[in-house]
Amino acid sequence: MLSGLTQTIRWHELRLIVPLAARTAFEMQKRGEFSHRFNLSPRCLDWDLAEVEEWLKDR
Repeated sequence: MLSGLTQTIRWHELRLIVPLAARTAFEMQKRGEFSHRFNLSPRCLDWDLAEVEEWLKDR
């Protein structure tokens, strides 16, 4: 793996790791309780895998 690059995951991959409904995940993001998503393109949402793993570890 190349160093310095962020590994990202998409919604379907996130659902395999974190069993949250879409609405719950988005509401938690608004409150700052969950990793924030970002757009790779207008129709592609991704999450930083390291942030998601850190969130899981802290739970």
